[in-house]
Amino acid sequence: MEKSNLHKDDVKILDNIIKVCLENGIAQAENLPDLGNGFLDDIKDFKQPEYLRYFKIIQEYDVADVFLTLDSSHVRPYKIVTERFKVEGGFKNIFDEQQKIIESRKRQQEKEINEAILSKWHKKTYWWTFCVAIAGFIMALIALFLKR
Repeated sequence: MEKSNLHKDDVKILDNIIKVCLENGIAQAENLPDLGNGFLDDIKDFKQPEYLRYFKIIQEYDVADVFLTLDSSHVRPYKIVTERFKVEGGFKNIFDEQQKIIESRKRQQEKEINEAILSKWHKKTYWWTFCVAIAGFIMALIALFLKR
């Protein structure tokens, strides 16, 4: 199953959750900084659903132990896996890799389109150039025999 693509804005928040998780041993929505999406961010009931999406992404990438409920979700680090993930660049590294793959796919698609256009052009012009070459060959033979 392919993992979901990350958005540039999500990367900082996800890396911050991992950082808090490693520092405190647990990361809960009420202990994380406000996301700044509204004036009710500091209230637990409004913070929890906002962070739920990020907790699901962490669970999908399996870099920490995530416990999900509608009331109280939290993230606990896997001691070695989570630390290594953070050292290797965290979600920023994953985001950069995804961007490289997207760019590579775009270049590959452009290359295929250009090859298709060139192939069409080659098909259309091949027989005309072949006929001109045959006519030139015949004219050269006639010229050769007339000189003798």
